[in-house]
Amino acid sequence: INAEYMGYDGTIQSRSGLISITGTTAGECVRVGSSISDVVTGMFAALGIVAGLYRRAGQNTGARLDIAMLDSTVAVLENAIARYQVTGDNPTPLGAQHPSICPFDTFATQDAKIYIACGNNKTPLFFAFQ
Repeated sequence: INAEYMGYDGTIQSRSGLISITGTTAGECVRVGSSISDVVTGMFAALGIVAGLYRRAGQNTGARLDIAMLDSTVAVLENAIARYQVTGDNPTPLGAQHPSICPFDTFATQDAKIYIACGNNKTPLFFAFQ
């Protein structure tokens, strides 16, 4: 994708591979529920503007920004890229799960589904005694 083509959020999500890892564990691929490619591109642009202003203040020179939606979206695929680099397997949708942290998923209770995310070894113990 280059400047000659229009950059719509959904097409960028697809082109970047984000859609291929978003969805259910049954393999149904879906776009992210928000316009995430638009959002992250805007965030990278804002960061670039702030960096340019900082440069101008210190060196009295301007800066040229080149922010691409595809590049910005690929940048947020850090976990999927790392999994591919380690295993050589194409990442697949994980549903609500995390690929290497457990428990990190949606669980059914008597009344409703809840989401439990324990990102380190201390969290499950803390969670159990609440």
